[in-house]
Amino acid sequence: MNFYIIDDVQETKRLQAQSNLDTNTAYRREWCEAWAVNRKNGAYERCPLCRRPVSMLKWEPPRKMRLVGTKYPDRLSEWLMEPLVVSERFIEAYQRAKLSGISTFSEIEVVRKKATAPPAPRYYLAEVDYSQSVCIDLHRTILYGEKNDWSCAVCNPFGSTCSHITHLALNTAKWDGTDLFRVYAVGTVCSQRFYDFVNDFQFTNFNLVPISEYTF
Repeated sequence: MNFYIIDDVQETKRLQAQSNLDTNTAYRREWCEAWAVNRKNGAYERCPLCRRPVSMLKWEPPRKMRLVGTKYPDRLSEWLMEPLVVSERFIEAYQRAKLSGISTFSEIEVVRKKATAPPAPRYYLAEVDYSQSVCIDLHRTILYGEKNDWSCAVCNPFGSTCSHITHLALNTAKWDGTDLFRVYAVGTVCSQRFYDFVNDFQFTNFNLVPISEYTF
């Protein structure tokens, strides 16, 4: 079974290299930008073992965002700080395919400065759970960073910061079959089934990279 990780950094670098423009301008040529409006922050998600924060502050309702541009992808990524904000088209196909890993979909209100702008799709914040069956493979992952004065078997097994990763490997021997999940200290990961689903429906701006090719 192959696994893939959402990697917006490499995709942005590719767009920049193709256009010879700065990062933000290159992205705007490809897709609309999305900005949270009057964002209300809640609590961090915490490691079930050491109780340290493992996420950004949660985006609490009411959720509103401003879209700049009219090239609407199936997944919004720019400036929202959320791994998965998806279109209604994606949700309908996801539910028909009976995929697993997303616990809830919550609609986000779109605020437009110009009433004449083409209507945007409905977008939803997708809540993806942390996996309890897949973790980073300590023996095969090559990671560099500064040593911390603490470690945690779940969320910080290396006991260090992460300045860059030259090779990432996962321990999937106990994978429970979930199609989309977050891995502690890694990011949002998907199965081959989810990867094929995204490609079959040609959903845009998902930027899925094989785990073996991921660098940071």
